[in-house]
Amino acid sequence: MAEIKNDAPAVAGQSAPYPETSVDSIPQNQTVNQGGGTNKRFKRDKTKILGIHQKVYAVAFKFYDEQLPWGEQAFIDAIRNSDPRIAQVLAIKHYRDTVTDGIWAVSIVKPHWHTIVRMTSRNRSMRVGTILDALRIRYRQGVDDRLWQEHGVETIGDFAGYAVYLTHETEEAIRDAKERYEVSEFISNLSIEEIEQVRAGYTRVSEKRKLSQDELVALDKEAFDMGYAMKNFDCWYNEQPFVVRSNAKMKVIKESYDRGVKVRVDEHQEINRLCVFIQGDTNTGKTYAAKKALEGKRVLSVGGGGTGKFDLLRADHEAIVIDDDVCPNLLNMTDNYICRAYKRNSNNPVWSGRYFVVTSNLTFEEWLGASGIGTKDFYGGPSTHYKAMLSRFFVCRLKADANGVNHLALISPSTRGSADEQIKRADMFMDFKRKFDATISGYSPRSNKVDFSAIIEP
Repeated sequence: MAEIKNDAPAVAGQSAPYPETSVDSIPQNQTVNQGGGTNKRFKRDKTKILGIHQKVYAVAFKFYDEQLPWGEQAFIDAIRNSDPRIAQVLAIKHYRDTVTDGIWAVSIVKPHWHTIVRMTSRNRSMRVGTILDALRIRYRQGVDDRLWQEHGVETIGDFAGYAVYLTHETEEAIRDAKERYEVSEFISNLSIEEIEQVRAGYTRVSEKRKLSQDELVALDKEAFDMGYAMKNFDCWYNEQPFVVRSNAKMKVIKESYDRGVKVRVDEHQEINRLCVFIQGDTNTGKTYAAKKALEGKRVLSVGGGGTGKFDLLRADHEAIVIDDDVCPNLLNMTDNYICRAYKRNSNNPVWSGRYFVVTSNLTFEEWLGASGIGTKDFYGGPSTHYKAMLSRFFVCRLKADANGVNHLALISPSTRGSADEQIKRADMFMDFKRKFDATISGYSPRSNKVDFSAIIEP
């Protein structure tokens, strides 16, 4: 007598056409003990055949192409698009399995699917029929009843063990010489790493596992590269899963980011930085228009005084707008290099942005003096520092046309650097001016006066 292996035998009538009925009449509460005997797949395998309306925490399905009326790709897409925060889904197609008469004759078992589903919370459950509908699987009434009862739909006691069994890596599967499958052959809404965690016994795969040494090395290199590229560490950190954010090595990884920043700063790489000074009366919309001209860029807005005005500056800020305030370390901040905002012992923010815009009701010379730049030499003429600052800035003021509409009027252009650098910087300025003028032309200041007469007692 042939020795038939019980992985997933084909069922008579599988190729019958779909009847015009639902699967609601599939038996609801039949129970068998599958432990031991030839049906044993892994230790302590005690399962319960389920009804379609029963609620489950975990469930296993076995089926063929006939149970995929919408096609195999629809089934695969449904798994991959399912939310792993609600349920973990693992499916694998066994298409290399064989049956044998024990010695000579060998034939391929009909290809079939195994799918296991587990809710991520013990407090959550879902009806069998709801899961089948979501995964685009249909067992046919009157045709697939036998398949349903013979391991077609059943409970799972040991989800991790079942996940290992599906690649035929259990002791019993190895002893029975079953065909081995790779973890990479799983179709799932989890990553390969998360599938391995499930097979290792973890339930909440993203929170309880430990980072491997290789993962930590990769994170360390990624952090260094981000620092060198002047990217936002905090944004990257906030996007990491809990297992990464809570790791004790994150301090070392942050230090690698800082090392990357330092290496980049020490290279003294040039940046063609546009510096614009805009003089105008209070409440004329100059700061608002300047920010609108920089829309789409990461902007740090500085104003209100204080010694730590640049403490929130990040390396990836593309622009700084200073609103009626002074700027420490001004010569450094307006230079054409990646720079540091302060010259203090530690915690000096690094900046690699290309736009430095100042709005003020002071003149350019008055603002430089308030920022600590001496504007006069010993003989009362323009100082060296003043000339240097004048060459770095496009000095402008608000000016009204004949219709009383303000626009940005250039007083003195930036003349620093080569002719090619000056041309590129002039192009940046003209783009800024066009956007600025488009905003300022329609700006109407709001009155700060409020009528309190209705609430004032006589």
